[in-house]
Amino acid sequence: MKYARTAAAAFALLVGAAVPAGAEGTETLGPPSIAIAQGSGVAVAGTGMFTQPGTMTVDVPADATVEQVLLYVEAGHRDGDTSGAAPDATITVNGIALTGTLVGGPTPFYGDVQTATMRHDITALGLVTPGRTTLTVDGLDTDEVTDGAGVVVIYRQPGKAAEIGVVDGNDIAFVNFEPTLDTTVPQTFRFAADDTDRTATLGLLVGSLNDPVPQANPTHRPAALLVTTGGTTTRFDDPFADTEGPELDTRLLEVAVPAGADTLTVQMVSEWDDSGDLPASLVWVAAALAVPNEARALPAQVTAPPTVPTTAPTTTVAPAVLPANAELPFTGGDPMLTMLIGTVALTGGAVLVLTARGAAAAAVTLCEA
Repeated sequence: MKYARTAAAAFALLVGAAVPAGAEGTETLGPPSIAIAQGSGVAVAGTGMFTQPGTMTVDVPADATVEQVLLYVEAGHRDGDTSGAAPDATITVNGIALTGTLVGGPTPFYGDVQTATMRHDITALGLVTPGRTTLTVDGLDTDEVTDGAGVVVIYRQPGKAAEIGVVDGNDIAFVNFEPTLDTTVPQTFRFAADDTDRTATLGLLVGSLNDPVPQANPTHRPAALLVTTGGTTTRFDDPFADTEGPELDTRLLEVAVPAGADTLTVQMVSEWDDSGDLPASLVWVAAALAVPNEARALPAQVTAPPTVPTTAPTTTVAPAVLPANAELPFTGGDPMLTMLIGTVALTGGAVLVLTARGAAAAAVTLCEA
């Protein structure tokens, strides 16, 4: 059975914007049909699940806030498996049972095996926190070719911001297969240009890269990653070390984005290299990109209007006695007073000054401020 390949997918990094339902891909990737959170960075982690449970460890900066956590499962399925005619959509994460959404496949892969990708948004579970988090995944049908599971985490750090984009689905590539299964569809991320060079972070989830059992080449199945931005293509040969265990691998790469660039295109390829080893038969599951955007980190400053006092300010001035005709009689003064008694501030800038006036009287003098 053949699937018609769509044109190279391109989408804008519209932070937090929903996209049409069914935007994920079979034999391509596409923008998720759920809203993608805003943030300043991405993290990825994964684990193989040929042996269950599988565990993965994801690192998020200690000063960050976790905005969204997307869990993906890529597994092969055969008719007659425990789950029946459809791939198993159930899984447990740290003991919590979940049912995922099919976002790519089932696609004929090899023999009678079909591959499919499931997605679970586990943000609300609060399982991933700042710092290092370990997730344990279990519960897939053991008679399926359960390649593995991985997470994409979007987080936010104080004073930092980025344009975040995610694509997911199920895209197969093995160089010896007939088209369209021989290669993947390039994925183009679009973002605002900047007049300075930037360093973007690219996270990748890829299944079926390495052999699940010891063979002549247990971990080396040649594959490459092509990244194009600013008119230059950078090639990453064998970009995945088998640190996640067969058969789900993740990688977080720093990619230079030159000044003026507003797109970045990514493609996974299966191909022969000088070793002569059998190229990888891979399943591209997801990619996430974070491109720094300081304009988002520094919101427009709002200047508050000056405060207008409701009453005139009170002013205290040095006492000054006006001429004698400005004096107001005041009785009851202490006969011992021989100096200034004090001042009392009034509204309108005037001051009352109380002074001694002889042996048995005092005077109140109205002074101008």
